[in-house]
Amino acid sequence: MGRNRPDHPRLPVVGTSKVERLEAEVKEIALLYERLHRLMGTILTISGTLDMSAVLHRIVDDARILVDARYGALGILSPQGELTQLITAGIDPAVHARVGRLPRGKGLLGEMMLHGRPIRVDDLDRSPQRVGFPRGHPPMHSLLGVPIRTRGTLQGDLYLADKRSGEPFTQDDEDIVAGLAGAAAVAIENARLYGELRGVTETFQRSLLPKRLDVAPLRVEVRYRPATETPSIGGDWYDVIPVERGARFVVGDVMGHDLQAASAMSKIMNMLRVLALDETASSGLVLRVLDRALQRLDEKPMATVLLAEMDEDEDGMRRLRWASAGHLPPLLVTPGGEASYLPTDSGPPIGVGVDMARAEHEHVIAPGSTVLMFTDGLVEGRGMPLAGGMEDVARTAERLHGRTEAEICDGLLAHRGDAEDDIALLCLRLPC
Repeated sequence: MGRNRPDHPRLPVVGTSKVERLEAEVKEIALLYERLHRLMGTILTISGTLDMSAVLHRIVDDARILVDARYGALGILSPQGELTQLITAGIDPAVHARVGRLPRGKGLLGEMMLHGRPIRVDDLDRSPQRVGFPRGHPPMHSLLGVPIRTRGTLQGDLYLADKRSGEPFTQDDEDIVAGLAGAAAVAIENARLYGELRGVTETFQRSLLPKRLDVAPLRVEVRYRPATETPSIGGDWYDVIPVERGARFVVGDVMGHDLQAASAMSKIMNMLRVLALDETASSGLVLRVLDRALQRLDEKPMATVLLAEMDEDEDGMRRLRWASAGHLPPLLVTPGGEASYLPTDSGPPIGVGVDMARAEHEHVIAPGSTVLMFTDGLVEGRGMPLAGGMEDVARTAERLHGRTEAEICDGLLAHRGDAEDDIALLCLRLPC
């Protein structure tokens, strides 16, 4: 017969409501952690970005994600407190263009711009301060706005509208967006100061370059464009040196991107200009003497240089004579529109401490030909081999054949797009 077994002790039954509450608490904690993690990632990203446009768009995009809002906007204020720029997210670009004008700073937005206090509105339709949206504006029902301040000064406002869940914005939403706004203020100020510094340094850089380029009958066009990815003072330059029998042309690039590189560029350019005025000295000799002179400087800068001269022989033939110190060769475009690099023994850059003769080259240039000299920013880029970049420039120059010198320069720069390095470009045309 079977023996009676004692009943096992019963475990307490956890109520379904408690399980649901526990799951909800865990989800809430996980969501908060994810939001804080994303907030920190956004702060780190924008704090390392110095491009104003990129900073503004990243702030709006990530703010919208952080609180799961359908729409986001960031308004930038002038020192006079007027709205000068509005970056939006979640709004169709076509709708944004159709709405057109900037908000006039009335109603709720005007309240924020005037007082610089956070606002949270659950139902815009019932708000007494609502003044309505312009025609074509998407309907919005709830609003969260926080000010962006730098050292006590209101720089702008960050707005979010309509949570995807349909629920109103919460205090947690306001707190996390306010945290982002604090970091955004620093990032915006840094980007603004960097933009001002870039403008000053670019002006300084251009002030070092020559203004007078009249070497008739030759036609010359030049361009200098600072790097677009990491803008800074650099060492790229061009020069046109009129001499009695023609002209000498220079394109060079000092190693480095800082004030020291710009200072070295100025010294090298001026020394080279003086040496090049000696018409009895060939291009190769000028570079060799320049190299020797630089060895006497304390900082001993290194640079690549291409020095060329165009003169006319007794028989009326125009000849290009040139020498290179580690620089890219000249690109010749014939009257028929065929482009090719002129064979060049470049040798090492100047400033490497090697006293050596520089190879000299010459080539007869037919009337109607174009010679292009440029720094490596035009042909180098991330993931682009040097040979591929050089070939691309040559083919682009062929497509631009027949254009003016200015159009050729602009076309080459436009085809290059954003550049990671400065570009100095010189276009020399021998008229027909």
